[in-house]
Amino acid sequence: MSISYNLYISAIPLEDLSEHLASKLNLSPVHAESPAPLKNDEWWCNLVHQSRNPHTESDSVRLEVDRYVAVVFEPGKFIGWEHHFRGLSLILDATRILLDQNPQSSAFFDFNYETVVLEKKKYQSLIVDPRLVDSNDLDKDGVFAKMFSAYVKVPLAQPE
Repeated sequence: MSISYNLYISAIPLEDLSEHLASKLNLSPVHAESPAPLKNDEWWCNLVHQSRNPHTESDSVRLEVDRYVAVVFEPGKFIGWEHHFRGLSLILDATRILLDQNPQSSAFFDFNYETVVLEKKKYQSLIVDPRLVDSNDLDKDGVFAKMFSAYVKVPLAQPE
């Protein structure tokens, strides 16, 4: 089973989100006429419009919206740990920048649909789960602690 990193975000058009991620992460559209999916030699990224329905209810409730964009990032099968971690760092930094620039958005970011590490409510500041910046947990090299040093760290509610 492969790991995925997932961003759920409202109030930003899919096309703008795709453009931001492509520029920050050096990704290219798979099909020239479509803003998604995106890829490079190491990562695959898909962006999909979502609406509230029984399958997406918990995400809609958490975001406090009926419509949002779900973004899935997956590393390539043969990517080494160093490249994987560097790519994840770039993804988290691109997400941080995006959320800081869009106060009207609400969002959350999880690892493999299990561990929510970032969350932002509409017109509020980004909150970081302490596990993301803990050198004994998800931040083995201290990179995330530096990246998110200016943000509030509070344990975030996790999916059941």
